[in-house]
Amino acid sequence: MKTAYRKQRDGLKSALRQAFGSIPHQFIGEDAGLHFLVKVDTKKSETALSALSAVREGDVTFAVVPWPENEEEKPWWSFLMTETGEYPMRIMARLPFGDRSKTNITPDHQALVVGKIKFEPSGDDRSFLAFDLDHSISRTRIVDRSTELGLTPRSLYSMRTKGNDNTLHLLEVDGYVAQDDAKLTELLEKLECPQGRCLCLGGYPTPPVYDDKVGKNVAENGIIAKKSV
Repeated sequence: MKTAYRKQRDGLKSALRQAFGSIPHQFIGEDAGLHFLVKVDTKKSETALSALSAVREGDVTFAVVPWPENEEEKPWWSFLMTETGEYPMRIMARLPFGDRSKTNITPDHQALVVGKIKFEPSGDDRSFLAFDLDHSISRTRIVDRSTELGLTPRSLYSMRTKGNDNTLHLLEVDGYVAQDDAKLTELLEKLECPQGRCLCLGGYPTPPVYDDKVGKNVAENGIIAKKSV
């Protein structure tokens, strides 16, 4: 196993153990290679918001929520922006852990894991930055100013708030951004929106890419090549 993959796998396992806490769980095939199964007792929620409420109240340790969409009426990630305290709810992982190829990757096949766990660097990460800005600040401007600060945008989701002139944005970028990173303040300055807000809502380790050849070899060797939670 490549060292980088092993480090990412071990980092995810450590984060999952922390997240599961006392919830019964089991890693299956963790020494077989780049893939492993996670068997865990779960509860089903009707909506992403109800799942987050359960995390907030301490009824569950983490929630698996759908990938963000643009112009959602009540996006679940906007509720993370109001979190306070020593351990606010934050995005901590992405599912699935790996991608079969660098192309044809669609958000429909992805989900995010949210828990009251601090987002720690793994050495190769992606972060989510949330903005509360005046509606006059365009999405293009957010992308351009982020790029100027050395952040590489991957996706951007927006929602116009009701009752005021602000728009909420969720920007996914390459790299690890800490909660107290100076770039968050610098970004607001570059956007010329001092009254706005910019904070990191967590992130996840960059998924390893298993090309078709690797997937074929794994399947031929009889190794389960997917991870379930």
